[in-house]
Amino acid sequence: MNSKVTIRPATERDREFSYRVVKEAMRTYVEAAYGDWKEEWQRQYHDNDFSSSPPEVVSVGGADVGIWKVSHEPQRLVLKKVYLLPQFQRKGLGTSLIQQLIRESEVCGLPIELRYLKVNPVDSLYERLGFVRLKEEGLYIYVRRAL
Repeated sequence: MNSKVTIRPATERDREFSYRVVKEAMRTYVEAAYGDWKEEWQRQYHDNDFSSSPPEVVSVGGADVGIWKVSHEPQRLVLKKVYLLPQFQRKGLGTSLIQQLIRESEVCGLPIELRYLKVNPVDSLYERLGFVRLKEEGLYIYVRRAL
């Protein structure tokens, strides 16, 4: 990505965009893991999550292209979300965002942990960035990047 990437806190105006990103980025994986996309349930889950802990909006060249959420805990950083609209996937943007988080983890001296659906083919990305599998539990794979 040659354009400038910015991250800003989501506001109420971003609620619908955030839901669209989740739906476009994750629907295929949710359907593969759970069998179907229950629109009403997904919308309610998203709205509750957005209200209690809004994500940040990822923009490229001034255009909103995804959402991102990191939890800063006392013993670790937890990457909760890195969802990009399909046309911005597989272009290095996700890698760049995670590398930025890795630099932050090195500065603050905390490991990074995350989980992802087993059906999501992101394992090679996380492996390439130094994440190690901690466990598989249910539909999820848990990974960690130590310092």
